[in-house]
Amino acid sequence: MRDHLPPIHIVAADPHSVVEKLAKIAEFGAFNVVHDRGSPTTGDITVSLRFTRPSPHRDLGVHLVARVDERRIGVEIRATEWARDSFPSYETYSAAANELLGPLLTAYNKGGGRRLRMTIVPKEKLEPKLPPWSGKLFRHFIDHANIHNLHPNDWRRFYEFVRARPALSEDDLTFLLVKEGFSERAASEISNVYSHLREFMRPRNAAELFERYALRKAFVP
Repeated sequence: MRDHLPPIHIVAADPHSVVEKLAKIAEFGAFNVVHDRGSPTTGDITVSLRFTRPSPHRDLGVHLVARVDERRIGVEIRATEWARDSFPSYETYSAAANELLGPLLTAYNKGGGRRLRMTIVPKEKLEPKLPPWSGKLFRHFIDHANIHNLHPNDWRRFYEFVRARPALSEDDLTFLLVKEGFSERAASEISNVYSHLREFMRPRNAAELFERYALRKAFVP
């Protein structure tokens, strides 16, 4: 099962200027630097830093994205092939971010001025969360389910959970099911059913949406 990869950013009062300075530092270090001015209408800047030193990951690099409407620099770690896995774990991704940007930020901070610090969202904060009612129905399903072979009554409890329309992606549900003891294969199959049920319940057009709303109003005092 894939880990949720963390958003990473660097707070900066002037993101464009900071990205340019980091790029200049990188040019004298272990990187090939490519500038991309992006869309001329937005003024966003993306700088791609490709790591030139030996690494267990193929074509390892980092994208620094400075947007005009944010006082932060987005950080995206890239590789065409990750060591040992086709998709990086949270730990692998975070370690690569520290390896690539740690020396650049240290060099920048030695120059004086406002110090830069990279923020990586903690792993526990990336776990999908359910609102109270959906969470209660999910807990009811989990507590009674035969996780090795779902009974028809287990499926009914699962359908009750789906009817609550939890704001979860298919991958998020797979993550929660595996965490509760389901095998990755079983979790993936259940999440696929979840995705189909969500699609089936989605209104096909505005008229159907209005009809559902009108029926709900008719039966709810």
